[in-house]
Amino acid sequence: MLTLYSRALQVLGVLYLLAGLSFVFYSSEWLSIVNAGSHLLHFGDPLPEASDRLWNIIGGSQCATLAALSFLSAESPKVRGYILTHLLAKVTSAAGFLYFFLNFQHSFVYVLGGGIECLIFLFLVWRLLRAKLVKQRSQDAPTP
Repeated sequence: MLTLYSRALQVLGVLYLLAGLSFVFYSSEWLSIVNAGSHLLHFGDPLPEASDRLWNIIGGSQCATLAALSFLSAESPKVRGYILTHLLAKVTSAAGFLYFFLNFQHSFVYVLGGGIECLIFLFLVWRLLRAKLVKQRSQDAPTP
């Protein structure tokens, strides 16, 4: 039986795979949606269409790596290196989005991306702490 921790990480892994594929194959559509959000909210500058697809490949690769980390964490929750690497990736991305927003371009996509990365980071920490708490309670429970 899968724990809630493992199930949450499997769902996150599938979402990463779908996001990675969509970033690689539908990047123009994603950019149009994000730029429309910027326009509707009257917040930030729109991002121009990228002329090369290098960043799409790198973004897709990152999503594939995060999906693998999610599946590995779900399969082997006791191996903390998987989840810690995942958390490091989220902190690095969130910091990068914030840095670019503050120093280069006040684009809505940087706020959106940083916000999503922070939410995923908090979700992972919450699931990790919750799993530890459940485990601790089960060990402390009296045995009949």
